[in-house]
Parts: sequence; structure tokens; C-alpha cells
Amino acid sequence: MYQFSYLYGALGVGTVWLLFFLLRSDLRRPMFQMSLLFGIGGISDIVYMEDWYHPETLLGTSIGIESFVFGFFMGGCLGFAYEVLFGKRIVDRADAKPAFSFRYLGSLLVVLFFGLFYLAGMHSFPATIIGLGVPIVILLFIRRDLLVNSLITGFFSLLLAYVYIGLPELLTPGWVDASWQFDKLSGIRIGVVPMEDLVWFLLIGLFVGPIYKYWKNMEIGN
Repeated sequence: MYQFSYLYGALGVGTVWLLFFLLRSDLRRPMFQMSLLFGIGGISDIVYMEDWYHPETLLGTSIGIESFVFGFFMGGCLGFAYEVLFGKRIVDRADAKPAFSFRYLGSLLVVLFFGLFYLAGMHSFPATIIGLGVPIVILLFIRRDLLVNSLITGFFSLLLAYVYIGLPELLTPGWVDASWQFDKLSGIRIGVVPMEDLVWFLLIGLFVGPIYKYWKNMEIGN
């Protein structure tokens, strides 16, 4: 009954991605890079399907192509939302690259998130808070100039939560109740969106918003 719902949500985010892509030809290549990176990152659904949500997929598989599609569009949108919304450009930075490189930052996220879930037996919600929270703190401590970028993208990401979850719920009522494992969550919702998802979207926005600039040693220009 809900096999298309997850895809509807991913494609809803995709409309925002397409708008950004059309509006800013100068950002298309980095947008695509970020989209591919976080599309692959959609593999994290293997964890969330255990104790957070388990939506039907188009092909009836445990993890579907929707995970890649959603990650693809989220990565591209959040990576450059600040630049698109405020008409900013990204330019090369004069300072040397941070000694704690993007590779280390990404590895730390992966080790913390998957390690806390699989080795420590932690629920995916606190594993997400720690797994994303620690790299966010490190990133913004090293690159304080990206704080505003991070915060604005975090709040923009909250809006995408209502696109991703609200659109399928509107088109296929009952999708959230059928797909989220509320017996393993708080059960609190803000509108149609579970509280845990709002926290996830906020954190992913805080992290993804500045990450390309950190990775490529760039900064926000005029």
C-alpha cells in the first residue's frame, strides 16, 4: 500500500535539489559531488531500519534505491543551501587546510555511529546524536567562520523534514504510522514529523552545510 511513499518523499526533496541546480550553474559540479557522496551514505539506512523506521520500498527489499535517492538529493541541497538562499559564492581560502582533514572527520563519524550501534548496542537515535555531534563540534571549532553557514543550513534542513515526511503522508495517509517503529521511539511528533527525525534533520544540516568548504578548504565569498 505504501511502496511508493518513501520515493515520494525523496523526490519531494529532489524538487528543491533541481531548483538549486537550475538556479546556480556555478555550483552544479560541487552539488553533484556532494550528492554522490551522501547518496552512498544512504547505506546508513541499514541501521535505522533496525529500530527507527522501516518503510516499504519500491522493489520490496529491506533497503531500496530510495535510500540512495534521498541521500543524493539531501547532500546536494544541504551542501549549498546557504549559498543559494543568500546569493553567496564559495572561493578558495588563503589559510592552509586543517590538519584534521575531511577524511578524518568522515571516518570519525562512521566509527562513532556504527560502533556505538553495533558494538555498544546503543539505539540509533543517541548513536546519531553522538556520531554527528562530535564531528560537528570539531568542524566548527576548527572553522569558526562556517558557524552561520552551519546554523542556517540546519534550520533549512528542518523544513526539508516536512517535505520528506509530510508529502508522502499527504499523498498516502497513514504512511508514518505504518513505517515508523514508535514502540522504539519517544512517540512525540511535531505536526506529522517524529521528534527524532527533526533532531536528525537538524544535525545533518549542521554537518552537511559547511562540509564541502571544509573538505575543499574554501570559504564563503560575496
